[in-house]
Amino acid sequence: IENQELTINCHSCFETFQVLLEIDPNFRGTDVEIYDCTICCNPNKIEYVVDEVGVDIITVSDGNE
Repeated sequence: IENQELTINCHSCFETFQVLLEIDPNFRGTDVEIYDCTICCNPNKIEYVVDEVGVDIITVSDGNE
């Protein structure tokens, strides 16, 4: 598993915080994970895509949906 640390903006409080994605080195495609904000503790739904180049975040939305 390949660890990828990314900085996102919280959907609720708009503060930035770090998330650590654990990605299988053979995985290519789109995935969704929920991370709690380290500042306000609200959940954030992170949709991201993994390709040969790396990881790109598509959206950060409300994790309570």
